[in-house]
Amino acid sequence: EFRRVLFRSSAYLSSYRATCTAKSGGLISVTVEVDGAGIMDDIGAAKIYVYRSTDNKLFEYFCTFDCKDYPAMMGHNTDWYYETPITFRGAVGYYYYVNVDVYAGKDGGSSTRTYRTVSVQARS
Repeated sequence: EFRRVLFRSSAYLSSYRATCTAKSGGLISVTVEVDGAGIMDDIGAAKIYVYRSTDNKLFEYFCTFDCKDYPAMMGHNTDWYYETPITFRGAVGYYYYVNVDVYAGKDGGSSTRTYRTVSVQARS
């Protein structure tokens, strides 16, 4: 389930949240929601860092998705971003979580905050 940041984070970010969802075939989808404090030039996920574990306790870095390579991670000229821009294949039985660097920027100013999701187990 989503956890929401209820306070205003900055002049650019109003609130944000993210989640991982385990799909069949080992697929893990990452959904991101970012509410801007007004219309932003760019709003969404700047980077998504993936971590994995065999025991859901000790996690290791797995990979990074960057909005420069995955344009769906960033919206433009809007006050709200809600997408599932990334789906990756995990190893069945492994646990995964992501750190999302949420971003909102306007007129040369911007804010970035990091949100960690709850871990999910990849399934067959």
